Amino acid sequence: MPTSLHDLLVQIFVETPELAIDLAGARLGIGEATAYEVRPLSGELGQLLAPQHRADAVLLLQRDGSPALAVVLEVQLSRDDEKRYSWPVYLTGVRARLRCPTLLAVVSPYPEVAKWASGPIALGPGVGRIQPLVIGPERIPPVTDLEQAKANVRLAFLSAVARPVGDEAVEVAWAAIRAAQGLGEDLGWLYRACRATQGRSGRESQSEVVLKLS
Repeated sequence: MPTSLHDLLVQIFVETPELAIDLAGARLGIGEATAYEVRPLSGELGQLLAPQHRADAVLLLQRDGSPALAVVLEVQLSRDDEKRYSWPVYLTGVRARLRCPTLLAVVSPYPEVAKWASGPIALGPGVGRIQPLVIGPERIPPVTDLEQAKANVRLAFLSAVARPVGDEAVEVAWAAIRAAQGLGEDLGWLYRACRATQGRSGRESQSEVVLKLS
């Protein structure tokens, strides 16, 4: 069971990798995403990368049984300039092992962190650069309709996390909470996470509550 906001967001994308693909949209450059099978490789990262160079998750898109695209997915809740050096290692390591096109996707529900993460990473003169594909709050739609929230509870939770304040904050939080109430015991953590979004006035208080999920 996840015990931090970071781990919870990673688990959501590992359990439903299609969600990351949907939020990234056409920027993946692969055409119709439904033509691909998407599966997480998080449990296999120990075989893909050395311990100090492991990403939060790796999502593999396959077509006709062959790797078509690998997505190195990182959840980022604060600015960390060290990642500008480690992210290229994640990317090239996965590319070398899977032998397919690979891109870096960074998920952050916070606007200023998403803006920071979107900057290109220069590798050196004549070497080129890496352009992260960022899934920020503007890519996460507001989910206020209860039926829509029930159909995709994880997206409803992401919507609430991305909107801790503002006109829609209460609506998205309550939609997520009501949608999660009927979940089975194995997803009880998600209900508690949705409850944690209620009444949060900022990221610090929200994160503190989610830390108490266990």
